[in-house]
Amino acid sequence: MKMGNSLLEFTNLVNLNYWSVAFLKEQKNSFKNKFELIPISKILKRSKNIINIENTSSYKRVTIKLYSKGVFLRDDIKGSEIGVKRQYIASKGQFILSKIDARNGAFGIVPDFLDGAIVTNDFPLFNIDTNIINPSFFFLLTSTNVFIDLAKSCSSGTTNRQRIEIEVFLKFKIPLPSLQEQQEIVDAYFAKINESNQLEEQAKNIDQEIEKFLFTELGISSGDKINKKKKGLNLVNFTQLERWDTEFILGYQQKLVSKYPLVKYNDLFVSVNNGVSSRFYSNEGIRFLKVSDIKENCISDADIRYVNKYNEKDLLKDDYLLITRKGTVGNSYYKDIGIFIASSEVFIIKIDKSKVLGNYIAEINLSNFIQNQYKEKYTGTIMPSLSQGKLKEIIIPLPPLEIQKSIIENIQKLKYDKRNIFNKAELLKLQANEEFENAIFQ
Repeated sequence: MKMGNSLLEFTNLVNLNYWSVAFLKEQKNSFKNKFELIPISKILKRSKNIINIENTSSYKRVTIKLYSKGVFLRDDIKGSEIGVKRQYIASKGQFILSKIDARNGAFGIVPDFLDGAIVTNDFPLFNIDTNIINPSFFFLLTSTNVFIDLAKSCSSGTTNRQRIEIEVFLKFKIPLPSLQEQQEIVDAYFAKINESNQLEEQAKNIDQEIEKFLFTELGISSGDKINKKKKGLNLVNFTQLERWDTEFILGYQQKLVSKYPLVKYNDLFVSVNNGVSSRFYSNEGIRFLKVSDIKENCISDADIRYVNKYNEKDLLKDDYLLITRKGTVGNSYYKDIGIFIASSEVFIIKIDKSKVLGNYIAEINLSNFIQNQYKEKYTGTIMPSLSQGKLKEIIIPLPPLEIQKSIIENIQKLKYDKRNIFNKAELLKLQANEEFENAIFQ
């Protein structure tokens, strides 16, 4: 029967476990008909292994990441610091969820290293009946968007404090292939995931190749450590004193040695300025570069922001070297084309092109032997920050321009290979998820 622009749907009273349209539609439309649907209550049994917290003992506590990203250690603290004295013991292999954040995918399997950890009543624990379901199969099922939508349909309350209704959740029915079919589905999934992980490791090894290439091409050796911290009274040779502060003096520097001249950034920069602050983003306008946008001599498009109110002088129309100065210190990108506006937490640098190529600095700046200098020069631990003066003290090997160009070409070829390998790894993950979902869902 059609009413207006929608269809009137019917359901049998025997299937009416919960009076919710969203719940009923999930039940009816999500899964393929080829598998038997059984209620989650047949698979999960609530575990209530109670423990009374003692002030003198230490306890591990649990946190669950959103969107099925896993179960992790929150902290390991004394019982005297725990307010709720009656809690529950988690066991490895149990299914756990957050009552408040289940609607955002906060559930998972308790890992081995959290066996014996404690949780409050807001984190219900369940034993999985392995006689009828493969825990890995169940974990993959709970990682899907369909399952997260299910948790949303079982949650009620105000927007920010919605809690899952456990009894309703347990009534929801999920597909149950035979144990052999479950194992085949799991094996196919993890075959692709393992191949993806191997490719990711291969891609990470390219970073080491780049580092070795730079060491060889620039004739770099680490040299001796100077200003090494000692217990008691520390003496420093005045001729080695580049910074007049105890943080620097009581630490150490790795002395850099190269077959090419070592030059300070101060001698290669024509000008250094900070970007501008922006708290008002728009859907269109000029691309605004945040610290998180500047990666390994490239721009990330993961979280694009724009601004449409700006001063003309703030536009980066020409080529500039950008180096992050706050939070994540020392990431670099050479901008040769495009128009941007950079954050106040980014250095905007004009370089002396008669001495150095922008991409040479942007690439070598990311190497370990340069990044170690940033660690020696920035201040702060929670929110590291670097001043213009300290940036200009960074030292790099400076070969002739032709050799700089050759180094850039080799590094960028290696990075091209790395991106291709990462892309293949990501494709395998997508295929693994797609094949799993195709096996279960409509």
